[in-house]
Amino acid sequence: MLNFNGASDVSLGAQIFGYSILVIILILIVLFIIQFVRSK
Repeated sequence: MLNFNGASDVSLGAQIFGYSILVIILILIVLFIIQFVRSK
């Protein structure tokens, strides 16, 4: 399991990786909503 309490490069990298995935998902959701609204 991942431990974000440590200051090691591995935990920091995993945290950044996780946040980047969340940002990408949010962007995809926003783009999907924009396309859905424009199609009406």
